[in-house]
Amino acid sequence: MRKTAPRATEAIKWGSPVLEQERILFAYKAHKAHINFMPTGSALRPFASELAGYKTGKDTIQLPHAVPIPKALIRRIAALRVKQVLEEGALWMGRGK
Repeated sequence: MRKTAPRATEAIKWGSPVLEQERILFAYKAHKAHINFMPTGSALRPFASELAGYKTGKDTIQLPHAVPIPKALIRRIAALRVKQVLEEGALWMGRGK
């Protein structure tokens, strides 16, 4: 995540770690059986076919601890989210521009 957003700062929002730069880029949170990665729905939609094997929500992906993290896919999703925020002015969780 750091390579995707090298100038982002870390913070805690709603009890979850986030990386933010101008706005929240993404959040993540560890649970007993999985990690939630929360980049927003607009960053997930283009990757829907690649995420078919994962449990997803409107704005989240569950990454089970028992399965290797798809690092390249997560980097591509994160890069799209950074582009959406820094170049297109997207807000957190699809709340417009």
